[in-house]
Amino acid sequence: MSARNDIIPEEYKGIKRYSFSEIENGNNCNHAYYLGRIAKVEDLDNIYGIMGNVAHDILESEKDYNYDGQLMKKAFLKSLSDTVSIGFKFSSDEAKNESMLTDYKKCVSHYFEHYYRDEEKNTQTEYRIWTWVGEENDKKLISGFVDKNYIDTEDFHIIKDYKTSSMYTKADLPKKAQQLQIYGKDLLDKGIPIDSIKLCWDFLKYVNIECVVPKKNKIEIKPEEYD
Repeated sequence: MSARNDIIPEEYKGIKRYSFSEIENGNNCNHAYYLGRIAKVEDLDNIYGIMGNVAHDILESEKDYNYDGQLMKKAFLKSLSDTVSIGFKFSSDEAKNESMLTDYKKCVSHYFEHYYRDEEKNTQTEYRIWTWVGEENDKKLISGFVDKNYIDTEDFHIIKDYKTSSMYTKADLPKKAQQLQIYGKDLLDKGIPIDSIKLCWDFLKYVNIECVVPKKNKIEIKPEEYD
């Protein structure tokens, strides 16, 4: 896993800071927030969380794999095999579990098979944001790590958040976008113009492929989800 920058800037030392997930958990369920953040009850690992972290680590370490999607795919499948071998499952129903495992493996493998490096001038993985949010009389300091932050060849500042989940529904988009918006605010705080900022998710379960056949006709294969 790429090393995280845990240095706290002087102006933020001694100030209570929150992660986006911490605030989101508190808004969604007070009891869950109490168990996780106050009582410090550890969450039980599950295969989605484990493999989501694995996929993030691989993508954030793309340079270590020479930006080679096949090498990244190999590392992902090895971790998936190891995780399954110690008893983690997608479902307690054996037939359903086998089907879900096959589809998940096919889906994320497909992403890495068609992986390409972003055209960028510079990049920072595990970029840490610091920004204030909330009303004037109730501001909270948010700190978090961005999966990927880079400047592309057209001088846009890109913040990318990798997701191994299914795409969000239209109804969920405004709520789910709040995390990206907070990340974008960090760039605004640094004086970057809003029209030079692009915020995006990269859902690993969906890939657009454009193929060229001998007659030069282009065929677009639509995003396909395998679960």
